[in-house]
Amino acid sequence: MYLSIDIGGTLIKSALMDRSGQIFKKESRPISRKSIDEFDNILFQVIDYYFSTDIRGISVSCPGAVDTNTGTIYNGGAFPFQHNVNLKSKLEHRYGVEVAIENDGRCAALAELWLGSVQGKR
Repeated sequence: MYLSIDIGGTLIKSALMDRSGQIFKKESRPISRKSIDEFDNILFQVIDYYFSTDIRGISVSCPGAVDTNTGTIYNGGAFPFQHNVNLKSKLEHRYGVEVAIENDGRCAALAELWLGSVQGKR
């Protein structure tokens, strides 16, 4: 099982899914834009909610420019306190699983290519 997280401007959405994209559990809740500490607290609550399941990895879709190799976020969009934060490292250290982070717009495009309206297109 994999945990997929989408950080939006007002909500954090999450889903527990398998490799084929089948969703087994999902939820959304408001996300704080006040400070990095409040943001992290909500993000950790979301992940902790699922972590009793055998999770092999976490994927995060977030605003801003993302260095996918390091997991560092630049210009965090609605979350300016995320600028220069290595979210990948923070989550890998806390949860001990592999983490992938990508820009939210690119994630939407990849999802459409994988299972959506442009599946099978070039």
